[in-house]
This record gives sequence, C-alpha cells and structure tokens, in this order.
Amino acid sequence: MVNAFQNPMPSIGLKVKTGLTVDFRNRELLRNNFGDSIVPLFYSQHIKNGRVIFPIGKENEYISDELPGMVQLNRNYLFIKRFTAKEEKRRLQCAVYLANQYPEYKKISTQNKINFIDTIDNSEMSEELVCGLYTVLNSTLYDMYYRILNGSTQVNATEMNSIPVPTRSDLERLGRRLRDFGDYSTEYCDRILEESIYA
Repeated sequence: MVNAFQNPMPSIGLKVKTGLTVDFRNRELLRNNFGDSIVPLFYSQHIKNGRVIFPIGKENEYISDELPGMVQLNRNYLFIKRFTAKEEKRRLQCAVYLANQYPEYKKISTQNKINFIDTIDNSEMSEELVCGLYTVLNSTLYDMYYRILNGSTQVNATEMNSIPVPTRSDLERLGRRLRDFGDYSTEYCDRILEESIYA
C-alpha cells in the first residue's frame, strides 16, 4: 500500500537529516541552563507521544552555539528517534516540533541520536506539512513498511529518504485533520491515512 505513493521525500523538497551534535565529543560546549549564546539541545528523550517536551530536567539540555555546524534555525521540523529497543512496539517514533512553541530561541541543536525532516531549499515547513509527515510516519502501515525495509533497530536517514510518501498537498491535508482534531495517537493516524488512500 505504501507503494501506492510515488514520491520519495527529496522529490517533494524534503529531506531526512541526522541530528547535528555528537554530545560526548563536545562535552566542553554542553550546558545545564539557557543563557547568552546558549541554545536548546534536543535529545530522543524529548520525544514523547508525538510531541516534543522540553525541558525535562536532564543534564546537558543546552549547548553553546559557538560552532555553526552544530546549530540550526529554530523552525518547524519532524523529529524521529534514530534508535529504539528491540522490545519496543514501534520502530518509527516521531514528534512534531513547532518553532512557535519555543519563541524565545532563534536557534536550536539536535543530538545525533535523532533524525529530523527539513526542506531542501531551506524554507520553513508549514505546521500542516509537519503534522502530515507525522500522520504518515506514525501510522501502523509505515512502521510495518520500515521494519520490512530495515531489520535493525536503527532508523537510517538514507533509507527514510527513499520511502514513498504522499504529495506535499496531500500531506498538508492530512496534517490539517491531525492538527484540528488534536489526536496524535497511532489509531487516529491510521484512520485518516486509510481514508486518504481509499478516498
């Protein structure tokens, strides 16, 4: 059923990227509190039930922004855990990150145990597009597809970029339904994706 869609993400202007910061190699830059030239550092632990929860009171939730290659603009993304345990029910575990929920930050950083979806042309994704991506990747259909594609517990960015997805306009339509109803459960994602496929 996934193959009913014809567009890998790069063909609709999107790309899965790996988080920018290897924290254990940059310990001297890590911080416990926000301040001047300090930005939030998002880890997989911040991904909870489809949403990004920050801060959560763990150590080193912030990082100095002095290395440009380790920071990114604070804008809308879809976060995806790179690693899950074998016993976990889902391989694809995602969260909607919306910049307007963290207006105090101009830049952020992502730890390299998460992936994030961004645009290829450096424009900002709409809230509807991020929610549409979440709807698709949080569905049972796509989780099963990825498990068949990759038997390991690592979610590989290159493989994610090859997975066919709906068109950008269809993703936005799915995202509007998710956003307006506010139910981020897999069951609701399954329902609206299935209705889209058979519409």
